Amino acid sequence: MNFHQFINIIFWRKKIALLVLIVLVSSTALISFFLPKQYIATASIVIDQRTVDPLTGMALPIQLLPGYIATQVDIISSHNVARKVVEKLKLADNPQLQ
Repeated sequence: MNFHQFINIIFWRKKIALLVLIVLVSSTALISFFLPKQYIATASIVIDQRTVDPLTGMALPIQLLPGYIATQVDIISSHNVARKVVEKLKLADNPQLQ
C-alpha cells in the first residue's frame, strides 16, 4: 500500500473518518471538562555553597556540605513549612486559591 492508495481509502471512507474524528475530539473535550483542574508549580533554588554557617558564623568542613544541603532541602520541602507559609500568607482564606 502506498500513500496514494491510503488517501483513496480515507477519501472513500470519509464518513467513518469524520465520525471517528468527531467522537475522539468530543470525548476528549468532555473528559477534560469534567476532570478536576490540577495545577503544578515548580521553583528553582540557587544554592550558594559558602563554607560559613549563616547562623553560627563558623566555617563548615567541605565534607559536611552535602549533608548540610540535604538537610536544608528537607526543611524547605517539609509539610510544616508549607503549612506555616499558607497560614502567614492567609492562602486558605483566598477564594481564588480554593
